Order: sequence, then C-alpha cells, then structure tokens
Amino acid sequence: MIKFIRRIRKKLLSENKFSRYLIYAIGEIILVMIGILLALQVNNWNEERKLRLEELELLVSLKSDLEDNKSELERTISNFKTGAERNRKILKYIEEDLAYDNQLDTSFARINTWKTPYFRNSTYETLKTKGINIIERDDLKNKIIKIYDYDFFNLVNDWDRTLWLYAESISYPLTNKTVKPDLITYLARPNNFENLKSNTEFKNMLLWLTYNKEVSIPYLQSIKNKVTELIDDIDDEIIKNKK
Repeated sequence: MIKFIRRIRKKLLSENKFSRYLIYAIGEIILVMIGILLALQVNNWNEERKLRLEELELLVSLKSDLEDNKSELERTISNFKTGAERNRKILKYIEEDLAYDNQLDTSFARINTWKTPYFRNSTYETLKTKGINIIERDDLKNKIIKIYDYDFFNLVNDWDRTLWLYAESISYPLTNKTVKPDLITYLARPNNFENLKSNTEFKNMLLWLTYNKEVSIPYLQSIKNKVTELIDDIDDEIIKNKK
C-alpha cells in the first residue's frame, strides 16, 4: 500500500513538472511570436515610410514639371492671341479694301507660325516606371494620369499635328505663291496685295487659320486651368506628407 502511494506521488510530481515545462515552453513560443509580429510591424512601417518619402520626392519633382508646363501653356496662349490679332489685321485690310501698310509686314511673315507646346514629362515617366500606385490618393493619381496621358498627349499628337498637316498641305504652298519673305529683316509682304484681295483661296486660308487660333485659346486655357488645379492638389499633398 505504501509503495502504491509512493508511485502515485512520484507520478503526480512528474506530471506537475511536465506541466510547468509545457507552460514555460508555450510562454516562450508566445514571446517569440510576439517578437516576430512586432518585427514585421516595424518592417512594414519602415517600408511604408520609405514609400511615402519616395512619393513625396516624386510629387515635389512633378510639381516643378507642371509649373514649367503651365508656363509653356501660357506662352502658347499668348502666341495664339497675337497670331489671331495679326491675321485679323490682314483680313481687315482685305475686307475694307484698304491700301497696303508696312505694319502688315510682320503679320504676313507670321501667317504660318504657331507655338508648339513642349512639355516636361521626365518625372511622369519615372513615376510610371516605379508604378503609378506609389501615389496614395486615388483622385490625385487619376488627375495626373489624365493630364499627361490625355490632355498633353492630345495637344501634341492630335491638335498640333492637325496644324502641321494643314500648314504643309494648304497654307505653306499658298503663301509660297503669294507672299515674298525678306531674309534680312525676317519680314514678308504679298507679291501683289491688290490681287491678293480678290484671291478667295488665300482669304479662306486666312479665315481658317484665324478661326483655329481663336478656338484654340479657350481649349489651351482649359488645360492650363486643370494644370493649376493639379498643382494645388499636389501642393496640399506635399504639405500633408511633410507633417
């Protein structure tokens, strides 16, 4: 009987010791898991911080590009306003049958000229390479894409190309026949202004060029307004990310 009691006691002591070891082991496992989770959390936080810093750098650079592009649009708008005014001046002299004035020399020299906007897009190309999703705000990301891949793209590949096609097929050949440039003064005047007044083809060309310049101005202005709005949005995001 005594031996039986001793065996039971020994077994209980052994089981108790095992239980303590088990609890200790479980505690160690829990501590290791907590350490791993904390390390992952810190790593994720560091990666997120790096992404936000990279986003901030790209936004600062993109803002600089857009400010230059806005200035380019302003120069293009000014060029088109001046071009339309010069064309209107020639039309006035033709329609009112006025005698030729030397001040028209500048207008005739600029009939076939317009400003092609050249946009800075190096930061946007970098952004596409790194992944546009680095921009955290979806609405900001969509505005950036629309400005570059739609508005700027259409200006260069549709609008400006249309001007080139018309110039090469219509206005250049016609002015080469009717207007003589001065290579010293870089001015020009018609070979015979009185005959030009009755030249329907020339007048139609001039009307089209004038119309195109005038309708292009609000179109360019609308894109400039979008760029201004985007710059303001980027500026707000830069300020937020610096906090």
